[in-house]
This record gives sequence, structure tokens and C-alpha cells, in this order.
Amino acid sequence: LNGWPFWLKCILLLSSEDLKTRPPTTMTETTSSPSAIPVAYEANVALLRSDARRILDQYSIPYSLQAKLAVAGYVTVDDLSCRWNTPELARSNGEADLDFSPTQQGWDQRSVDHTCMRLFQAVRQAQAVQTAAADAPSSSGQRDGVVLQAGKRASLEENYKKVTGSRPPLQEQGSDAFLSAQFKLCEKGEIGFFHTKQTVSAMPDPLEMAATVKGMKPVNGFLYQEDQEERKSPYSKEQWESVLAVFQTNLLMCVWAFPNNRLFDLEKSDMDSFYKFLLGDEIAKRSPAPELKVLMHAERAAWRKVALHTHEGLSLKTSLDKVRSNSLFWTREVYEKQEWYPNYEAWPAEWAEANAKGQQFCKNFHLRSCAIKCGRSHNCPVYKTDGALMCTGSWKVAKGKPFYLDLMTHAARKAFDIDSEFPLELRHGVPLGVDEETLCSPGVWPTKEERKGQLPEYEDLPPPGSMDNYSSAVLHEDAIEATFYEEEKLDMVIGPSSIEGAAITCGCLLEDLCAGPLGAIEGADKLRTIFDGTAPGMNDHIRKNAKEKTTCPGLAALYGLRWLQTYGQVPWWVPTEHIPIAAGATGPETAWEEEEWVLLKADVTKAHRRVKVSKKGWKYQIAIVKGKYWVNKVVTYGVASAQLYWGRLAALMLRLLYYMFPGLDWAFVYVDDFAFLIRRRWANKLAWALLATMAALGLWWLYLDISDGKLFSYDEIAEGLGRLQWATNAFPLVKPFLQPFWAWKTAVVTASFPSRLLRMIAKVILLLINSVITSTSPFCPTSSTHGATDAGADDTTATIGGWFSDLQNPRQVDVSWFFLQLTKDNAPWAFDKSSPQRRIAALEMFGTLLLFRHLAQEDKIGGHSVYIPLLTDNQGNALSILNHRTKKWPCSPILMELVLQAHVFHTPIAIRHVKRDFNIWADALTNSDLGGFCPAKEIVLDISDDSWLLLPKLMLLGKHQGA
Repeated sequence: LNGWPFWLKCILLLSSEDLKTRPPTTMTETTSSPSAIPVAYEANVALLRSDARRILDQYSIPYSLQAKLAVAGYVTVDDLSCRWNTPELARSNGEADLDFSPTQQGWDQRSVDHTCMRLFQAVRQAQAVQTAAADAPSSSGQRDGVVLQAGKRASLEENYKKVTGSRPPLQEQGSDAFLSAQFKLCEKGEIGFFHTKQTVSAMPDPLEMAATVKGMKPVNGFLYQEDQEERKSPYSKEQWESVLAVFQTNLLMCVWAFPNNRLFDLEKSDMDSFYKFLLGDEIAKRSPAPELKVLMHAERAAWRKVALHTHEGLSLKTSLDKVRSNSLFWTREVYEKQEWYPNYEAWPAEWAEANAKGQQFCKNFHLRSCAIKCGRSHNCPVYKTDGALMCTGSWKVAKGKPFYLDLMTHAARKAFDIDSEFPLELRHGVPLGVDEETLCSPGVWPTKEERKGQLPEYEDLPPPGSMDNYSSAVLHEDAIEATFYEEEKLDMVIGPSSIEGAAITCGCLLEDLCAGPLGAIEGADKLRTIFDGTAPGMNDHIRKNAKEKTTCPGLAALYGLRWLQTYGQVPWWVPTEHIPIAAGATGPETAWEEEEWVLLKADVTKAHRRVKVSKKGWKYQIAIVKGKYWVNKVVTYGVASAQLYWGRLAALMLRLLYYMFPGLDWAFVYVDDFAFLIRRRWANKLAWALLATMAALGLWWLYLDISDGKLFSYDEIAEGLGRLQWATNAFPLVKPFLQPFWAWKTAVVTASFPSRLLRMIAKVILLLINSVITSTSPFCPTSSTHGATDAGADDTTATIGGWFSDLQNPRQVDVSWFFLQLTKDNAPWAFDKSSPQRRIAALEMFGTLLLFRHLAQEDKIGGHSVYIPLLTDNQGNALSILNHRTKKWPCSPILMELVLQAHVFHTPIAIRHVKRDFNIWADALTNSDLGGFCPAKEIVLDISDDSWLLLPKLMLLGKHQGA
């Protein structure tokens, strides 16, 4: 620009900045892969078949033209190949046939010419695919076209260098045949599937190559013989890892040659992350370590699923992440194929295989020649030669050995349980987890990475320390001390001793001892001692070192059982891929509704203290009572790893009971409480059998007498309300009805009688709990009807407005709408403060209630249970409705009414918060701005007292009692 006038330079600079900041919406007509599909074209582009979609994406055909082709019915490769007789016609007539030109917004002459050229290439490719399909199809593993074009490898190496900064080593590249086969598949928009023996390096070790295989290849209808190269199966992990390197490099070289294909979004970091997962602690380095053949098969099976997902339209990155996070896949491919107890059915170790002369024994010899005539072996594992028992004691649980671990392992092996070896790991103690990793299960619990989809991040933690006991422990120190003396006899603790004695017991220095604060919780029947591992920092270290997290059936599982019971046939809303297929499954002899049930409940004493800790972790569980030091040798309640180990053991016991007693319909364990649901017809025998079996495994039961009090003191109100709040996890419909009870608890000082409002709500809660449980399926579709509401208020007036429509992108004149002027007569609660503005949150929630009730009553949802998507610009209300909880009055009774309406119509509420700038239509209605709405589509809503289920009564009682 030297020599140009200054003013001209300024104009050019301003023009260039204007082009940079021009809204991207002007270019949506030419937007193509790999960019995201504009919302306006999503529905139509989705009509395209995956094979046709891949070709159009491969050649960057704009999504606007893809949508036009789909609407016109050209949705398959066959349709695309026949759209124009020749590719040349697509180039010359495409502009007129698909109606795009330089005069339209977003297009210019250059983009039109370029798109016509791309149409020519796409049609040519579609016709080539159809021509190739007429010949005999060949699988992705066959080496058709083994000759690599001249210069192709150098070109692919350059593409690889542009991404990574360096060329791939030749020994990590695929051979000409392997690279050519992979490239041809990528040209079609697929990655295909290759066996390990086909993964041949460009510079293979001659000793690793198998003999040449003669194969037949079809060419123009004739079969020609050709040589097919193959490598030997890897016999070591190092060899296998070199094969994996060849596969990774070969795939990346090929997919990076097609940057415009939206499916090929794979990066090297994605590949590295996947193989770090496969070769890391979760799979290859787990204990017991899987065999090499199991790992090789699982890796190929994983890429087979990736290829299938890609063929269905998912990108490579998404497909790889989906397979990696599929815990069921890895359980089946690795955990279930691992031999957990090798040689289990082999010749017993105590039986001699040959006599002194080397002659082979048969098993019948041992069965018939025992000196004690026990019928087992001459080296009898039960009796000594003098007739005495080999074992000592009276078959009680030995000190420090909480369960019959050998018996549990033997039973679990017979049941082919995946976690059968866990009891034996408890024999010598488990790592506490403060300065070492906790034990990992063979797929019983999901890892934290599987639950969250990514590795959790932890900050550097300070070392754990010591703290004084809580006041509750000081108050009950005599009872706590008596408990420790009792547990010392069970070999659970060592003490009492001085600080020096505790250090010697733990084998550490005095400053390494960590005394956690003790607390005491009074129960109805016992005093529970808690060792707080969180405050001194022990639990933070344990959570960091624990890779797994315990899980248990929740509300979703309970509802799932209800759905399965309710719908005997496959409902209309269940997608085909979710229909279960059970071969040979039989149901109960009679329907559940006709059965009588018995609930058996049992409590395990000191459940969390039944797992021994290795000596390395003793120093982190020091308790100080009356100045004396006690060393815990078992995990204790309040330490993070206690539930991890006890929960895993309890889960194993439940699986054993299911295996041993097929008549057991349902069993549940929560902390240390077991519950069993048994049919009355065999309840007596089965209940005793269950208790006897678990006692035989080493569980100690606690039997209780429970009595109910009638005095409504503050403590009883707090305890009862806490239990009721906990119960809402299983029955969330009750949750919004608890707000008045919490307000009552806050107001009570010593004791109180419940008000009329509370008594009425209590009756409603009882009716709801005793009613038929209704819950919406997770596969429940979303209604096409959607809408939004808003409210407005000033010092004297209050208004509510809303709209709804079943069109995807409606205009303002298309929507149905309502406008409501609230007064002191029809909504006195809105005017009970100095200004209606102080009730604005309740007014906006009331608007949501009005719209939801209208859509449900008028059957705007199609007669089935569907989610009704609603919008509000009040974020607090959206969270309150989704969580079924609010602390304010009168929002509380409005939320109660809303939840009741959803319960009656069996329709969930799918509300979402939007910013006020996106809620313009509803906001205009509240401001009486009705100009853009069609008068004929106005809806008149009835808000009289008779139109509600509960709301007027709640408002009236709340007003009289100053709510």
C-alpha cells in the first residue's frame, strides 16, 4: 500500500474489519462438513441414509443442498447416482436444479462454481460405488488392490507431518497392501475392520511373517490368484504393542488425508488416550492380569464396534469414546473371559498322583483307600491317621478373621462369581488407602472415570494430622471405652497403651501417629461411635487413591421394575434397540398383585468393622479415650474406605444368596441392614434358610424391639422430619409438601401441636404414599407442543401471560396465547404484601402452572405420557420445579398443586430456564402488548377455586396461620 493516500488506506482497513466481523449467519447457505449442521437443516439432513450422507460430506456439499436433495427424495447412494444421468450434467445443471445462484444471500460466483464441481465429484463417486456393488463384494479385510499408487505414501506422510510435526517411522507404517486397503476404505467414508494377522508393517521382521497365502480375487467377473501377506500372531506383549503402533499410524495417515469428512475427527491424543486406558491399570494391568489373547481379542472387538458406530453416522472420536466408556463391553470382553481360578477342577493337591515306584494313580484308588474310610483320599484332608480331626477349635470365627473366608470363596467359585477371590484378599488385611491405592474389584464397581467420562483431577493434599475428640465423645467416653474393651477381645483393636506403645505397635515414629476425632451418635437402641476421617484429612487421601466408587440400586432402578411390571407387552414408546430379548425366561407362577409378601429385615453388628486393615494403615486410625491410645486393626465407621470394602463383601453375599435360593425374589442391603422380599407361601422356611446361611458365612445378627413414641417434642419433630426427607428419595412426589413442616420445626422451641395446615398436608402425604405409584418412563418422548410464560407486577397490578405451539419454529402470529389480569378477588395471595412486586417469583410459577394444566387438560400432548418442554426466565423457579422443592410461601403451595397435576395426568414437567432476552413474546404479553398475536388464538383460562385440586385450601389455611 506504499504510495496510496492515507484516507484510502483507512477505508480498506475498515472494510477488511467489517468482513471479519460480519455475522456468520450470512454464510449458512454454504455451510458444509466438517462444520456443525445449522439448526434449520437438521431435520431434513437427518433423512439422508448414512452411505449417501458420507459421500456428500466427503465432498463438502453444503447442508442447504443436502436438505433439498433429501426433501426431494434423493436419500440413498442409488438415488444420488441417478439424480443426473452423468456427472457432467450435475456440474452444468446443478445450479438450476437445486436453486442456488450468486444472487442469493450467502452465495457468490466463486462458491457456486466450486459447489457445482463438488456435485460433479459426488455424483461420480456415487455412480462408482453402485458399479462396484454390482461385482462380488469383498470384506474389508481382503487386500483388493494391493498396489499402492506411486507417491501415495509420500503424500500421506506429508499429511501426517502437517498434523504432528514429524514423519511417522517407516517401521510403524503399514505395508503397501495394508495402507492401500485402509486408504480405499477411507475413500468410501469408512474405516473397515482388520484382523491382527493383517496388520503388517512396511518394514516387517522376517521372523514375524507367516507363509504367503494364496487367495482368489474377482476382477471384471474373473477370479485371479494373488498372494496375500500375513504376519504371525504376537506371542509377547512387546510384539503386540508394536502391532498396535502400526495399526494406529496406518489409520491416522489415512483418515487425515480426508480433512473435509466430518466423521474423521480423530486426533492422535484420542488414540493415545484409548490405548493408555487399554494398556493401563483398568484393563491390561488389573489384577489378576488378563491373558494376552484376551487383550488382543478385546482390542480388535473394540475397533469392530467403532467401525459399526462410524457406519451408523457417529464420528470416529465419538465412537471411540463411546466404546471406551462402555463398561458392559469391557466386562464381557475382558473380565468374563478371564480365568479367575485356574486348575480349579484339577487333581486335588492332597492326592498323590503316583506311588513310590512312579505308577500313576486313578481317582478311584484315593476314593476307596483312605485309612479312615472317609471316602476321599489316603492323604485325608479332614482326618489324621489316628482318627482325630485335622482342624482345631469348634468351627467358630477365629480371632481377627471376621468371616469364613475360605468357605465364602469356595461357594463363590461354585457360583462362578466374578469376585470369588475377594474373601481371600481380606485374609491378611486390606490397604486403608491413605498412602497407597485401595483394592480394585474385577468390574463389580464402576471406576470414577467410567461414571464421569473423564479422569478426576485432585490437588496436592497436605499430610493427615491429629485432632481432639468431639464433645459428644467426651460425654460418652465411658461407653466408648467399654466398647473398645469389648472389641479388643475380638482382636479388632490393640490397647489401651501409651503413645510410645501405640507407635511401637504401628511400627512408626511418634509424629507419624494420626489420632482422628471420635464422635458419638445416640440411637434408639445403641450408641454408635464414629471415627471422623474427614476433618484430619485421611478421607481426602483415600478418595484420591480409590479408583472405584460403590453404587447401589436407586430410584431409577425401582421405577424400572415398576415399568417392567406395568407393561406386560412392549410399549409403543420403547425404541427397538431397547427391547430386551430373554431366551427361555419364565415369569412368576402367579401375578405379583395376587401374591402376599413378607419383608425380612436383618441388621449386621459392626458391619464396617469386619474387614481387617494391613499394618501399614494402623497409624491413621488411632483413637484416644481418657488419655489412653487404642490402635484400630480394622476399618472403622467414618473412614472412606470402610464402605468400599464392606459394600463389596455385602454385594458378594447377596449374589451368593440369589444363586443358592432361586425362590428369593428381591434382596437389598443398605449400609449394615439387609432386607429380603419373600413370598408368604414359602416365607417361613426361606427366611430361616437365609439367616442360617449368612450366619454360617460368619455374619453376626442384631435383633431389636422397636417402640413408637407419641410426644411431639422438638427432637422428635427433627428426627421424624429427617426420616421423611430421606424417604422422599424413594417417593419424590412428597418432597414439595415438606416445606410447611420445616417451617414448623424452625418455629418450635421445646414442643408443639401441628396446625390445621400441617394436619391437612399430612393427610395428603399419606394419600399419595398409599396411592398407585406412577412414574414416567426414561424413554418417554418429548411433546412437539412447547411454550413459555412470564409474569409482570408493579405497586398495584399483577399480570400473567404465556403462549404455546406445536410448530417447530412458529411465528408470533401462529402461537396460541393467554393473558390474565390478577385481582384481589381471583388471587388474593398476590396482593397480601405491600406490593405485588414482592410476589413476582410466585406469580411466574403460577403462570407455569396455568400453562401446564391447560396443555394436560386439553389433551395437547397426544394422549400419551410425554415431556412437555416449557420455558421460564426465572432460574430459581426452574430449579425449584425440577427439584420439587422450594422454601418460600406462596411458591410452596403453587409447587404442590403443580406436582399434583403432573401426578394426576402422569405427565412430567420438562422446564428450562432461558434469559429474559429470549423470552420476548411472553414478556410482551405481561406488558399488555398484544399487537403481534392473532386474536382468534387467544385462550381463556379458568382460575376459579373449583378448577384446582388443592391450591385454594392451602392458600386459605396458610393465610389464617400466617404462613
